[in-house]
Amino acid sequence: MPKQVFVFLLLTIFSLKIFSQNNNLTLQSNKDGHYGGLYFGIANSFTTQANDGNAAVGFNLLYKYQVSRNVFSIKAFQYNMFRLYLFGGGDFPSTSFSGIDILYGKDLLKSNKQSLIFSSGVSISRFINRGNFLYSTPSNSSGTLTYGNNYYERLVDLKLGIPIEITYRYYILHSKRLMYVFNFATNINSRKVISSFNFSFEYKFSRHSYR
Repeated sequence: MPKQVFVFLLLTIFSLKIFSQNNNLTLQSNKDGHYGGLYFGIANSFTTQANDGNAAVGFNLLYKYQVSRNVFSIKAFQYNMFRLYLFGGGDFPSTSFSGIDILYGKDLLKSNKQSLIFSSGVSISRFINRGNFLYSTPSNSSGTLTYGNNYYERLVDLKLGIPIEITYRYYILHSKRLMYVFNFATNINSRKVISSFNFSFEYKFSRHSYR
């Protein structure tokens, strides 16, 4: 098992322990419960390395558990660098990044209809980039204006990081379960800084059980 994965698992267990201890100090609220969401958004990376800095599109699959104003989240994400080729052709493999975030946050609003959540935690990310050039395929010889494809080495890199997020959500009309969500997220690691803006719907599929 890679060292990064082992450290990530230890930090996850530690975060769960702290969260469970905090639950004993909270009071019941209408926001308590389990949430699920599928975020869609755009992202950009900031680094000095080549082939980076392009816009990316992707999604986040989210599970969220809230007790009072304490919010625990697990999020899986996948983004692929986006580039429009008007005349065909392309560079392969496409640059992408994916991973898992473990977050603990606080709901800053007391309202039962809306939330403003500030979260941070730990993450492990996988980056796929292009290495040395390998070969090209010829362009289309049928007379149309197209270009061939360029193929490069596939480089895979794992990095631990610190995710920071601000999430705003609001219940749709008089619904007590369905919300629309705006999310801004930043992932800081030793390779690059990734920022994304996401929009989604969250669904509250059960309430917290109290004894």
